[in-house]
Amino acid sequence: NPQAMNWDAVLKLLFFMHCINERRRADLKSNILILPLWKN
Repeated sequence: NPQAMNWDAVLKLLFFMHCINERRRADLKSNILILPLWKN
């Protein structure tokens, strides 16, 4: 069933993008925490 394979690929892509977004958000949070240290 080619449609099922396509759906599986779409789900994997969405999951991958979600992971990247979570990681980027975590990086932003750590950057925001580090910023005050740079100012001192």
